[in-house]
Amino acid sequence: MRFSIHCFALAAFMPVTLVAQNSAKVRPETASPRFLTKDAIVISRPARDGEAAKLAVADDLHVIAVELRTDKTAYTEGEELVVTVQTAESGHLRLLYQNAAGEIYTLYPNQFITDDRIEGGRAVKVIPTPNPKKAGDDVAIQIAGPHFGTEYLAAIVSNQPFADEAALREQLKRATFPASTSPNLVAAITKDARVISRPSREGAAAAGAGLAIVTLTTTRK
Repeated sequence: MRFSIHCFALAAFMPVTLVAQNSAKVRPETASPRFLTKDAIVISRPARDGEAAKLAVADDLHVIAVELRTDKTAYTEGEELVVTVQTAESGHLRLLYQNAAGEIYTLYPNQFITDDRIEGGRAVKVIPTPNPKKAGDDVAIQIAGPHFGTEYLAAIVSNQPFADEAALREQLKRATFPASTSPNLVAAITKDARVISRPSREGAAAAGAGLAIVTLTTTRK
């Protein structure tokens, strides 16, 4: 069984560049024992003068190298999107996509693949993938209309759980691909994708995150 989503012709959005800032360990929080919630990815420079916005990993997180690949860069209506992600560390993965109407969707995890964990150090084919809820089926994304054109796919990886995990699980009860209320992809990346930044402990790794974006072109059959 295959699952289709609409193709996305991106409107009013420019590609972004990820800037790897200097790595910094999370400082112990002595004033409060509570966990701190921080943005994984921040805007280091807004889009201006025709130049794309620049994104960076937040100062208190170390940078995780992320490679996002598709089987090709141009798709025709009816073809399936093949997505592979390789990350330097094991962690949690989000795939985000924006359509021509400015709507942002989470493609991974989804209603069929609810476990967002990804193994580090090797290439992992995220889509299509066997459906854990129904043996013999695959979960796939097929290119469909009505809009075609330039599209952007973003992968965000964190070695800590995303802070909106509970809210996303609630959305997955009602939607295959949860929608974001953010106005564009940059806003979704810098606002929706949050990680739990925890006080560092002896022998524990500092919180880290990484980002990769690919540009795709889709056409009508």
